Amino acid sequence: MKPFKTADTFAADLQQAYDYFKQGGPKTADRFLVRYDKARRTIMASPLVCRLRQNQWRQMPIPRSPNAIYYREA
Repeated sequence: MKPFKTADTFAADLQQAYDYFKQGGPKTADRFLVRYDKARRTIMASPLVCRLRQNQWRQMPIPRSPNAIYYREA
C-alpha cells in the first residue's frame, strides 16, 4: 500500500465536509466518513485507479457526495 500524504488544508477541508453532512444528522456524517475512508483506501491500494488529468492530478469522487479526493503520486 502506498503512503498517503495529506495537504496542509486536509483537516479543515474534511471537517467542513463532515459539518455539512452533519446537518442531516450524526449518522449521515458518519456514513460520509465511511465512504471517504473507502475512497482513500482504494487510492492507497491502487493509486492509478483514477485517470490522470491535464494538471497531473487524479480525482477520486466520494460516492453520494459533492466531494472528491484530489491526489498525485509523490
